[in-house]
Amino acid sequence: MKYMWLALAAPLFLTACTEEDDHASVPEYTKFDYPEWAATARPEIALPPTDWTVAFGGGVETPDWQPTQAAPMAAPRWKNPDMHVYPASMTAIIRTSDYIRPDITADDRLAAFIGTECRGVAEQIEGADGETLYLLQVKADQSEVREVEFRYYSARKQEIFIASERVPFEADITMGSVDTPTEMTWNSQGELPYYMDVEVSVDLSSFDDATVADGDMVAAFVGDECRGMGTAETDDNGNFVFRFRMWGRNVSEQFAFKYYTATLKDVYTYEVPFYMQHTGKQTLNINLDEHGFMDLYVRLPETLRPYMREGDDMAAFVNGYPCSIVQDRLQENYMLKMKGRKGDKVSFRFYSDSLKHVFATPDCVTYADAGTWGNTTDYQTLPLETAFKLVNMRAVFAVEHYEATNTTLAEGDLLAAFVGDECRGVAKAELYDGQLIYDMQVVGTLGVNEEFVLKYYHPGNRYMFTCNKVFDFEAGGAIGSRNQPMGITLQVIE
Repeated sequence: MKYMWLALAAPLFLTACTEEDDHASVPEYTKFDYPEWAATARPEIALPPTDWTVAFGGGVETPDWQPTQAAPMAAPRWKNPDMHVYPASMTAIIRTSDYIRPDITADDRLAAFIGTECRGVAEQIEGADGETLYLLQVKADQSEVREVEFRYYSARKQEIFIASERVPFEADITMGSVDTPTEMTWNSQGELPYYMDVEVSVDLSSFDDATVADGDMVAAFVGDECRGMGTAETDDNGNFVFRFRMWGRNVSEQFAFKYYTATLKDVYTYEVPFYMQHTGKQTLNINLDEHGFMDLYVRLPETLRPYMREGDDMAAFVNGYPCSIVQDRLQENYMLKMKGRKGDKVSFRFYSDSLKHVFATPDCVTYADAGTWGNTTDYQTLPLETAFKLVNMRAVFAVEHYEATNTTLAEGDLLAAFVGDECRGVAKAELYDGQLIYDMQVVGTLGVNEEFVLKYYHPGNRYMFTCNKVFDFEAGGAIGSRNQPMGITLQVIE
């Protein structure tokens, strides 16, 4: 009987031991969160330039310089508060600024605010000299001492202004009078809140045969954005001047001026730094030198030559403005003619149609009137910055071997290419012709010899794998194909 019980217990004992042994033999590897792998983005795709060629020897038609306009602001719905809620009041008689006053209409509004709450809307009254003033009652609680803010809406300008001055609420007092109204500094809340008035005179005494004349124009620019423009008019002494208002987004913006001469049909740029003086008035004398010409013989660096196309373009620049034409092109060699002035620092830009990118140099030559840089037997190689992530190679992989217990690779698994810590390509496993493949585009740096490695992630059990093989990046090349993928071996990270 004793041996019978032992015989019956033995299978149970052996089964328990086997289950424990099997459980102990299954390794548990390090688990990783789902990786946020995303291939490095290439620079923004550039469009073919349309304004790199400039007119030579005149021929520039009257430019269409349109000053940038701020987006219109909607009329506010300011309302008087309930006098029973706010029984106390203070009175103000207010005169608007010289900038606002010429455009006043019956639809303009002036209001007082305490915090974000409207505490009074003014009515228009006539001042002692017939000008429009505003009579305002500001409502508040008797004990309230918070500051009052004043806001103004100009219907004609479609713009809201806020006064710089704030006053503490004080019951039963009156600010200003019809004879001496309160004046404030009103700041625009629009996109171009800063302005100043300028009177520009242009000195062409260094020109061989040109004077300022009717039809000439001067405009203020920040980059490519026109911020104000005036046409020639005569001052009290019979001299031509250009009077206009210029606008700024902030007081630290740097302005340049462009001058169009109708006589020579040409545009000149005056780049001496000029800054906004908000609400100010300033006179400016622009002294210009007549344009001269210089020939430039330049060539593309070797890195860019494999990518040359008919749609490529090249230009010389001075202070960010194009100043040349392409006179001739022979493969990677360009002959440019530029116009400039003594001392101009010249840089270059090259548009690659195949790479859809604009490459640029720093300033690398100084303009010399009637001079040349290089010649037909000695083209100057441009120091264009080319190390951008602009090229790709196709890579298709399949996993030939891996070791990870209780793991079956599946569709949706991730394979990524890395150069250092930077992800250059990602592919999800897909079933193709009976096997899992990983078809990716790997991004590379133009003109740089790079190598990449692979990492693998299996979401099913959150395991990460590496591949010991290192791959050479070849721009425009390929590793494997969908029908014959490159086989790889993976090692699980324990």
